[in-house]
Amino acid sequence: MHSTALLFFTSPLALALTLPPRAEPCDAARQWTIPNVDYSSQITYSTPAHMATSRASIEFTYTSSTNSETSSCTGYSTGQQDSGAFFAFPNPTGCTEAPGSATVSTFSYTGPTKNLNINETFTCEGNTYLAAASTQLALQCKETVYNNPNWTTPGDIYSAKTVACEPLSVILTPHIFKLG
Repeated sequence: MHSTALLFFTSPLALALTLPPRAEPCDAARQWTIPNVDYSSQITYSTPAHMATSRASIEFTYTSSTNSETSSCTGYSTGQQDSGAFFAFPNPTGCTEAPGSATVSTFSYTGPTKNLNINETFTCEGNTYLAAASTQLALQCKETVYNNPNWTTPGDIYSAKTVACEPLSVILTPHIFKLG
């Protein structure tokens, strides 16, 4: 009888009965909710031929449906003379994870196509997974141009172009890949 009980406790059925059930498998479908994509840019000239500053930023947070953790992502692009040239190439940028998070997230944004890519790596049951999603953002932006009618002195603002977009909400369903 002792050996029968030992068999019962080492059988797969016994393990299934004694281990707490996983809410979802590691590669289960998930969604990322992005409630607040924010994009803006500004180009300032101090003379007709001298760009003083240029900068664009994209910022957002996203939450995963599987663990409710939030990642905060911010990217910058500088040195462009045309507002359409910011983020000309996809540059992977790290996101800030919640304290104690087991995930590592990166994103890239390509300005001319408005394409946002997010990659998230995570470990589950001893394996590493990659969750990846991409979308073309339907940003609704307003461009404001200021020309100083009284400009006479280099160093004053000659002109400025500002692009501000309405905050955008997006839900993405990433593809899950087991890496090892």
